[in-house]
Amino acid sequence: MTRSLPVRRYVVHVRCLSAALAAIGLFVGCYEPTQSPPSAHPSYAIGAPAACPGNPTVIVSDEGGLAAALVAALPGDVIAVDGFFDVGDAIIRTDDVTLTCATPGSGLRGRGDLGLIVKVVARRVTVADLVLDATNSVEGAYVAFYDGVTNFGEDSRFLRNRVLCGATRKCVFFGSESQGGSRGGLVTDNHLTVTGGETGITIQGVSGGRAERNTIAAASPSGEGIRANGNEGIVVAENVVSGPWSASAHFFDGLFSSVVSDNRLEGARVDGVIFEAAADVQFVRNTVGCGTDECLFAAGAERLVVAYNQFSSSGSGSGVQLQGGIDGSRVAHNMIVTTAPSVSGNLGGIRARDGSSVVITDNTVIGPWANSMALADLADSRIERNRLEGATGFGAGLGLGVSFREVSMTGNVLRTNQITGAGVAGIFARSACNNTFLGNALEGNPDGLVLRPSTGANTYVGNRNLVVDDGDLDCNGDGVSDPNIITGPGFARHGGSVGALVANNQGSGKLQ
Repeated sequence: MTRSLPVRRYVVHVRCLSAALAAIGLFVGCYEPTQSPPSAHPSYAIGAPAACPGNPTVIVSDEGGLAAALVAALPGDVIAVDGFFDVGDAIIRTDDVTLTCATPGSGLRGRGDLGLIVKVVARRVTVADLVLDATNSVEGAYVAFYDGVTNFGEDSRFLRNRVLCGATRKCVFFGSESQGGSRGGLVTDNHLTVTGGETGITIQGVSGGRAERNTIAAASPSGEGIRANGNEGIVVAENVVSGPWSASAHFFDGLFSSVVSDNRLEGARVDGVIFEAAADVQFVRNTVGCGTDECLFAAGAERLVVAYNQFSSSGSGSGVQLQGGIDGSRVAHNMIVTTAPSVSGNLGGIRARDGSSVVITDNTVIGPWANSMALADLADSRIERNRLEGATGFGAGLGLGVSFREVSMTGNVLRTNQITGAGVAGIFARSACNNTFLGNALEGNPDGLVLRPSTGANTYVGNRNLVVDDGDLDCNGDGVSDPNIITGPGFARHGGSVGALVANNQGSGKLQ
């Protein structure tokens, strides 16, 4: 038989009733007020939870009461906030404590002279159903931190909170300072509004954490909606990130064996989504609004899966761009659409370079990208069953941009792609040996397949009337040119003139 604990209520005694009421956001003077009191809660509290957990262990209604409750807390205690009042760093040092609301719309407001509203340094702490106003807090609204020495904030839970942040460093943060150093953590069903801040939700140094069903809105130009670095086995799913973030989401400095799925990421100014130094990550079923640089950028991301996503651009340098070590990556079943031209001749709706055993299949790329697909420095890769429509340059351009290999494209297979409406050619290839072109639909382009002099030993099967073949490269180094092998009805042409349209230059900035 269990014994129910009595509810404890902590209250700080003050000399004037107005001071006590001010602590929860009401103003009633010691004298008759001259105007109606303002609301006890900020206007955005209308979205606060309609109900609060019953039977709390402690009810607090001011900063002193909260501080006393946190000091006296035992594992399993539920501390409930009644009203809305200012706090400095409210540090939770006891394992298995819950901080929540006593009445709907209750919460805490950070003071500008101190860094955080709530800091968690104990295990399995839950912060739920509160309104947190960190407009004036330097660091942010919430931090759960683990270092294994004095801070043990892991397996934390941050649930159903309404958060307002200003120019803070990290609005909501959980994790550690080492790769996968903190276990678990759940941030879900929260609503964040950030005005000029560095990040919305930060996941750093976590193993097995989850960020799900959060709404993360930038009210003015801000940094990164979701920032994640040094993580293993995390899940980022069903979040809505909106507004003028520099990047809707940024994953970097080690992201391994993780899933980013079913998110809506819209409104980014520069980058839709960034992956840097990652491996075995799945980016699936997301809806992405592209930034001015690109929709998705990945550098050094081996075995990355980008699948079943929708990317929409109104003018980006590149669409889905993978570079700098992408062995074993897959780009499949994506819809990539632009309504305005992109300008870099070496980039495209899909830009993939610097890898082997890459698979690009069943994608639909539509609109005036410079190229629907721009490929370089790939080996033993498959490009199959893609629908490429409306590029201003090439449907698929091979060997575009500066190459770091003797021959840029080797041993790749381009099979059964449907390419129409390209401004120059369906497929263009240079610096390419031993590639296979089989069953591609190339009608409806000024030229079907253009093979430049720096190609050789490539195999084409199809309508030869669609081919311009000037290949003359010695691919095996025996001193003899290796001709391209063109088979099928009709006759290939020679002496194409499209080479002048392709500049041998790199992209700008990080895009290559």
